[in-house]
Order: sequence, then C-alpha cells, then structure tokens
Amino acid sequence: SVNAENQGKIKTYISQVCDDTMICRLDSAVQMAGLRLLTNMTVTNHYQHLLSYSFPDFFALLFLGNYFTKIQIMKLIINFTENPAMTRELVSCKVPSELISLFNKEWDREILLNILTLFENINDNIKNEGLASSKKEFSRSSLFFLFKESGVCVKKIKALANHNDLVVKVKVLKVLTKL
Repeated sequence: SVNAENQGKIKTYISQVCDDTMICRLDSAVQMAGLRLLTNMTVTNHYQHLLSYSFPDFFALLFLGNYFTKIQIMKLIINFTENPAMTRELVSCKVPSELISLFNKEWDREILLNILTLFENINDNIKNEGLASSKKEFSRSSLFFLFKESGVCVKKIKALANHNDLVVKVKVLKVLTKL
C-alpha cells in the first residue's frame, strides 16, 4: 500500500477495508493489518477524503483497543491532521470525552508524543484555516470543543510539563508555546 501504483488499485476497496477493519475482532492480526493499510493509504492526501466518514469510528476504536491498536489509530489520525483540508471534518466529528484521558503522565512516551502531536497539528490547522472564529458550528461532543473550547486539554498539557521524560517535556513546551 505504500506504492503509488498499488494505491490507485487499492482505493477502489478502501471503504470496504475500513468497514471490515472496524467490525473484525478487536486487536486481531486482521484488524491491525487493516489499520496499517489505512495508515499507509493516508500518508498522502490523495485518499483521505474516502475515509472521513469513519472519523468517529477511529476515535471509538482508540479506547477499545489495546496498546498497539491505540498507537496505530493515533498514527492514522495524525495523517489526517497533517492535511489542513481535512481539518473541518475532523474537528467537527463526535469524539468520546475519554480522549482527554490520553493526556495523562501515566501513559508511555509514544502515546503521549502521539496525542501531543495530534493536538498540536489540530491547533495549528484551526488557526491556519480560521476555524476558531466559527466555533458556534461545532457541537459540545466534537473534537473542536474538546481540544479548543473546554480548556481541559490545555490544563492537562500544562500538567505534563513536569513529566519525567525529557522528550515529552520538550514536546509539551513546544505545544504550549504555540497556544
């Protein structure tokens, strides 16, 4: 799925792969293979729009899956956050309020760095796309509200500033300077 020619062929089946990945057995090898394929297909912006309907499913799976599923889902979502054209759809999707629990010093470095990157990218895109002024269009259960309006995220990120891992501290400081 990393080969451009193959991606052109796979795009025909991407929605089916996504649907099958969401309904197969949680944390199974098949689910992980589907998530890896979807992650590879979304590294570029060419096929991301084909998966935007699944944003709520990705966020839900983030809390159901094991550590490896969490990491793979975060990589997939980060791919979407790196494309400003996907920002409005991404931040308007309904997300579990538990997403905020990922900003917790108890998680390991990789999860913390991924959730901080996710927040940083979304924050940058909201600013760059001028979405902060259109906050009335987002529901209280949206990613926009959770990340930007509730204030809880910023408090959680500030609490990570005294994390014992230097790499996490540096990432936290980078994110805080952009707020």
